[in-house]
Amino acid sequence: MYYNEWENIILDRLRNYNIWNARVNTLEAQIQEIAGQLRLEAAPKTTKFGYDSFGGGWDKPSPEEVAYQQKEILESRLQRLKAEYQKKKAVLKALDDHMDALEGAERQMVRLRGINHQQWKQIALDTCHDESWCRRKFRDGLRKMTGMEYGPKAAPTQTRLNLVEL
Repeated sequence: MYYNEWENIILDRLRNYNIWNARVNTLEAQIQEIAGQLRLEAAPKTTKFGYDSFGGGWDKPSPEEVAYQQKEILESRLQRLKAEYQKKKAVLKALDDHMDALEGAERQMVRLRGINHQQWKQIALDTCHDESWCRRKFRDGLRKMTGMEYGPKAAPTQTRLNLVEL
């Protein structure tokens, strides 16, 4: 079946919905774990302690320096995880909002085919409808979701010209 570029983006998001949902849950747990580590570790505010050795010996970093570097690494990782979490959470929330705005049959078809990846025959058996009806409802739901996400330019409402003679 032919889909335009915007519909393909929504279709890919639907296909990855379960994976992204699991990733959001994992990110949330990792963020809480790192935040807990940062609360427990008492690292100094400065980066250098002690004197430099210029006698040709090996300059071993002090324990305070090591603790500070580890804290910086954890903070940067926490920021990266929060950014990824916010991005994926926003996409999932938008998909959920768009699916909630669909009518019941379209929402069911989008969920069964797009998210759960069921075959058309199985969907037709589950819903007690014809395969072509299920396909049509899925296509209508996908077009509506595309229109909600990207506006009327992505999902035009009139696709052919109807001429009326007077």
